[in-house]
Amino acid sequence: MRMSTILLALAFVACKGKDDTGTETDTDTDTDTDADTDADADTDSDADTDSDADTDADTDTDTALVGCTDDAMEPNDSIAAAIASTGGTGLVACISSEDFWAVDVPDGQVLIVDVTFTNANGDLDVILLDAAGTTLDSALTASDTETVSWTNDTGATATVYVNVLVWSGSASTSNTYDWTSTLISCVDDQYEPNNDIATATTGVTSAVDLVMVGSDGNDFFALDVPAFNELAVDIFFSDEEADLDLRLFDAAGTQLDSSTGTVDEEHVTWFNGSANTVTVYANVDHWATGTLPCSSYDLASTLTPVTCNEDAFEPNDTILTATSVAAGTTSAFNTASGDDWFSYSAAAGTITQFELVYDDTVVQLDLELLDATPTVLDSGNPSSFGNSTGADVTVYAHVAGAGGTCGDYDLVITDITPDCTPDGHEDDDDLASAGAAADGSYTVEDTDADFFAYNLADGHRLVVVSDASDLFGTYELTLYDIAGAEQDTDTIGPYDVSAINDSGAAIDYVVAVENADAAGACVPYAISFLDVDCAADDANEPNEDIANATALTNATGLIINGAGVDVFALGTVQDGETVTVTAAFNPAFDDLDLYLDDAAGTQLASSLFGSPEEIVWTNATGAAVDVFARIELWQPEDCGTPYDLSSSIAVP
Repeated sequence: MRMSTILLALAFVACKGKDDTGTETDTDTDTDTDADTDADADTDSDADTDSDADTDADTDTDTALVGCTDDAMEPNDSIAAAIASTGGTGLVACISSEDFWAVDVPDGQVLIVDVTFTNANGDLDVILLDAAGTTLDSALTASDTETVSWTNDTGATATVYVNVLVWSGSASTSNTYDWTSTLISCVDDQYEPNNDIATATTGVTSAVDLVMVGSDGNDFFALDVPAFNELAVDIFFSDEEADLDLRLFDAAGTQLDSSTGTVDEEHVTWFNGSANTVTVYANVDHWATGTLPCSSYDLASTLTPVTCNEDAFEPNDTILTATSVAAGTTSAFNTASGDDWFSYSAAAGTITQFELVYDDTVVQLDLELLDATPTVLDSGNPSSFGNSTGADVTVYAHVAGAGGTCGDYDLVITDITPDCTPDGHEDDDDLASAGAAADGSYTVEDTDADFFAYNLADGHRLVVVSDASDLFGTYELTLYDIAGAEQDTDTIGPYDVSAINDSGAAIDYVVAVENADAAGACVPYAISFLDVDCAADDANEPNEDIANATALTNATGLIINGAGVDVFALGTVQDGETVTVTAAFNPAFDDLDLYLDDAAGTQLASSLFGSPEEIVWTNATGAAVDVFARIELWQPEDCGTPYDLSSSIAVP
């Protein structure tokens, strides 16, 4: 009998000992005074009067895992023990006690389950299972929300199981959480078929709970817009379900407006500036699949009457009816779908600028300049025309509505012909009379040239950069040696020429600025002379790799030399944060390339074709990432290239 008691006690201790780190104060005063009065022929005198005072007042109240007090829904630690539910709050998951929830999903519907918690308090994962334990979907990220979904196409209602568990590598062995479930029908709405303009739904200007099925879905709605009314159309949806886009077309299929963002709303507008009602077509397009094979959305449209009065210059809707105007400001009025034409006589040898001034929140306007043929001379706001023909030229300014409704605008015409008084650098018209090089602003006469002399030390590089108006003739920038041999030339702006002196001695160079067009006017220009010591490098060297990276986020006057590489440690980007890094340089020196790497040297992003180069990278890895900017010369040369570096990390 005593042996049985001991074995039971040992078994109890073994069970309690599983992961038990608690200090149990076993103060049992077991008063076992069993007199063993069994009636067998046992004549031994085992009067078992032990007073081991075992009253077992065991105060050990620890659970299977210290620090994890499970919720009141236990036990639900398996599919067999799953509790039927559609959601809950304030629940607890322990690393030794997973939770299972049973959810019924009708045939043809989609189940979406969201589990929300604070990941810093314990990393939870979510797995969606069928009755056999097969995984239907899983969410194993390090974010504060895990989402799983499943479409029931079995032909009957199916029960699936939501398994919430603590990740085995979590620093904390438990966490609290909330969960919700949503059922969405993937049955098309009542307006189908309306997949093109020909089958567009009519008579519906607003509706809710519309459904888009399939990754190539399209819905069209025909909307009547009365004369001088602005139509606004909005759709509202969940971008997690799918990314929907919104477009407006006319009856011929010409696009009038579009909205193709990545948020949960798209918005388009169109103004009918005609005298008649016009039918346009709102197209809702399933651009990209999200977590679901279908998506729901709401459609809303509004009409706003707009008062649009013609101005006193009408009719001037074509080049043939253009209104003649002089330099100065002309106040006019236009609609989003209207055209205004104005003519202006540009005198020989002048440069004229045309600019529109208006409120772009009311109306959007485009501007282009044409001659009588009509050939486009310039476009954009402002636009300019340089008359180098030797005779007066009639220029036509075409103002076209490009959006919005209608509104006032000013057409400002300004003579911007430069002052052609010879600059202080004259007379410097040939190699022999070249003046000393100096940064500044100058003018060069027609069929004339300016020459600048520059003495370049051995082992140095000279880069000459010039900015000039191309409204008159042919502007050329050329670099010669002192004997008149051409070293470099540029006839397309922005203008730059360069040379490296590796001769072993100083060399005299001459820079020529030429205006090769006999237009009767001058060309204003700015010029800069940049001298770089090819042996120079910045104070951050050596920093050619991640192991030797310099901790630096912003700096000016950096130098990358020859075939070298510069690497800078920018800091740590937390999950969800965005780092922006820019390398600004003068492409007249060399083309720099910018890369973003992690600590292992894995490339995260790059910028190879800009000036400046810029990278914007958002950390979606689920963990913190140490990032490094790597700057390289696209085509290494035996001389340094200066640049500036800037970076920032933004918290969402």
